[in-house]
Amino acid sequence: MDTLEYLQALYNGLSSGALSVTAKVGASMLTKWFSPDQLEQMALFAQKCGTKYNTYIGISPREKSLGKNSREAGRWLAGHALRRL
Repeated sequence: MDTLEYLQALYNGLSSGALSVTAKVGASMLTKWFSPDQLEQMALFAQKCGTKYNTYIGISPREKSLGKNSREAGRWLAGHALRRL
């Protein structure tokens, strides 16, 4: 299974929300946000970052993008993947 297939399996049927890829760049954690219709771009970005940085794909979609440096605040979309406890 490649990255795109993984994302398609994870987010199958999702029509809204914000999906994230976070990379640890030096001491910083930088996050880029994608909509569910941008899975190809998300996969390519994750693969590119993963060749140089520790890279993480967010599992649970958020209601909206939180910005490039914000990962902790915000609301999760209930009922999809994991929910914030």
